[in-house]
Amino acid sequence: MVPNFLTNELKPLGTGTNTTATSTYNATFYVLKSLNLGTQETQFLVLVNVLVYAIVGKLIPCCLMGIFGTMLVYQMQMHVQKRRRIIMTFSEASGMKFREHSRTTVMLISVIILFVVAEFPQGVLIMISACKRRFFDTVYLPLGDVMDIVALLNNAINFVLYCTMSAKFRETFIMLFCSLPKCWQKCLGERSIMYM
Repeated sequence: MVPNFLTNELKPLGTGTNTTATSTYNATFYVLKSLNLGTQETQFLVLVNVLVYAIVGKLIPCCLMGIFGTMLVYQMQMHVQKRRRIIMTFSEASGMKFREHSRTTVMLISVIILFVVAEFPQGVLIMISACKRRFFDTVYLPLGDVMDIVALLNNAINFVLYCTMSAKFRETFIMLFCSLPKCWQKCLGERSIMYM
């Protein structure tokens, strides 16, 4: 965020008078200084910041997530096929392990797709903003809230996916967060004994 801090600047737009039911007051309105993206007036630091953010922060992670996710799913499938060859008769326990594996694969693919859908378009829009005049003001800024909501939904949906599809995640989550109040009660109990 340091390059964003260095390249963005608030400037006063002007003063105005606001009237409410109880009082009238003057206020100065501030807006972000125009970055002049896609023009010859774009500062070098601004252009580098935008391109690094788009490439390193959005596009490369999406590509790496797709590549490594595909490799991981492939390796998981190969592992299952080897196990199926070794175990000719399925017991109830091994059948449950294979169902858990298929849920994990679906969860992994879902997380990858959601991440790419949430982040890749933003990276592409930022790249276009750096090259095309007025694209940032007319297209990117109006879509900013939508992109933020999509990113927040992505995080919320990921949590729900982990909880519903992974028994190990549920066990760890319950163990961690349901045992914390007991720890606090124990600590508070010991503390109250110390002060008595």
